[in-house]
Amino acid sequence: MLILQLPPYLIAVISTLLMSLTIMTSPETTYLLVLILIWVLLDLTKYPLLLIAPMVFLLVPKYARGLGILVFGLLLASPKIRVELTNYEVLKLFSLSLVILLLISPRPRNTIAKILWLATVVLGSVTLDVLTPIAPLLVVAYFLALPRDRLAYLYSIFTVTGFWVLYRYGLFSFPTPSPPPRWIYEAILIPVLVITYSILKEKGEVLRKKQTLVILLLALLMTPFIRTNEAEFTLLLSTASVRLIASLPHEETL
Repeated sequence: MLILQLPPYLIAVISTLLMSLTIMTSPETTYLLVLILIWVLLDLTKYPLLLIAPMVFLLVPKYARGLGILVFGLLLASPKIRVELTNYEVLKLFSLSLVILLLISPRPRNTIAKILWLATVVLGSVTLDVLTPIAPLLVVAYFLALPRDRLAYLYSIFTVTGFWVLYRYGLFSFPTPSPPPRWIYEAILIPVLVITYSILKEKGEVLRKKQTLVILLLALLMTPFIRTNEAEFTLLLSTASVRLIASLPHEETL
């Protein structure tokens, strides 16, 4: 396995930029990010988590971005997940979150910007494939959930070609299905209950939430490959559950 780690100074720079972006798009998240920052400063061994903290906020819709703290809490609720979050695992989670964010964000309209977007998401997806063998499932979830247009077809073709090249050179191997560890059921209990409630409440409306559907489909496709990908699976379910519960009708929208 190729073990990659980001140096502390690079983590500091990237996390600062992402936190600034989060605060600019949703000022109410400021104090929540400060709380996470203080928590990390009290135990500097957790500093790689600064990469994940702003990403979970950015994966939540802008109108409810503060609920990213719930995603962060659900991810870290299980002691086993906290143990599993090594520097390498954090890098995998960060890369997965970044690629998902790029895919579900509104696409640019300018032609040059579209080309840059396509090049970035293809490169990001192929790089993610080096880190985790579940990366090809992202292409399937994206293609099934979002409307299919020229960009969607180009993204799928270029990314799959990249996967094939990595496979030919021995940098990628297909994951092997295996039963999930027993402790994972405790880690995903709350997200599963929230997702189930939201689906029963909204029924067919869930299918119209295309961005959330990408994340939910990816989690479902990952089900046979949970082992060794427990943190990724928990993050996906936690994000999908918070996005779904945030979209339910409440007093302010009635």
